[in-house]
Amino acid sequence: MARKQQLKSDKIKVSETELAIARQKAMRAGKHFEVAQRMFCRFVRNDCGVRAEFSTKTQQYNAVAHLPPPPPVIGLLVGDCVHNLRSALDHIVYALISTNPAKPEGVPDSRTMFPIRDTKEGYLHQVTKLRRIHGTPDAVAALIDSLQPYHSRDKGFDYTAHPLWVLDRLENIDKHRRLMLASGVARHAHVSIRYTDGGETDLLIMQDRIYDRAILTSYPPGADGKVQMDGYLMVYIALREVDELPSFIDEDIFRILAQLLDYVGNLVMPRFARLAAGHATPPKKGRRQDFRPVLRGRRTGPR
Repeated sequence: MARKQQLKSDKIKVSETELAIARQKAMRAGKHFEVAQRMFCRFVRNDCGVRAEFSTKTQQYNAVAHLPPPPPVIGLLVGDCVHNLRSALDHIVYALISTNPAKPEGVPDSRTMFPIRDTKEGYLHQVTKLRRIHGTPDAVAALIDSLQPYHSRDKGFDYTAHPLWVLDRLENIDKHRRLMLASGVARHAHVSIRYTDGGETDLLIMQDRIYDRAILTSYPPGADGKVQMDGYLMVYIALREVDELPSFIDEDIFRILAQLLDYVGNLVMPRFARLAAGHATPPKKGRRQDFRPVLRGRRTGPR
């Protein structure tokens, strides 16, 4: 009881500068996102598309989707985005402990971090045994607890879709194992076939997933041998970590990152900032700083 009273602080004293470092980490994650997306748009424009291939077996042309693996640098930038976003949470905990006037001696230390766990037992182990948030004011500790994915599991929801669980898993995959990107995948395709004799066909192929080397349609050669085929694909880069992230099979990695940036930058960080400012109630609706990047369209084919 004495220790609990020692750690309790009615006023959380943290400077704006300390929290600004965590915000800069989140904003840096957004910059990596934007650069990765620009490189992806260039990759789609230059390397993806629909190609005509003549089949000697059918004596027809096939419109074939060309969706090669993205260049590794995109995966590196995605990993940097994830790492900076995850680090922003650790920086918040460090700042709130280091500026807590009621903190015990010797903290924060090398064990200090923002724990993320999907079971209550695992979270308590992080807090009581590993002392990840030892020295935080009571209100901060309560907020960290309330954000944990284990609450989703306890309520019967899909905890593997919880933003913090996804962020932590992506960080571990990128840091310890491999890049997380699969080859390009298309949501739908458009194929236009025109013959010099005036014949014309336009096809819009709507599918959930179109993979590399998929045959979109077939068409015969023209009477004079001349036929023009144009096509484009709506392309995204799929996440390949099916075993570790089962809720995101073939999901667009940029859409996942945009949601994580929004969650951390526009929901989690403002809640800690309001605690530091002495406000426990949610802010009124109004203008806020938006960490969420803009998802650009990614289309191959004629402009």
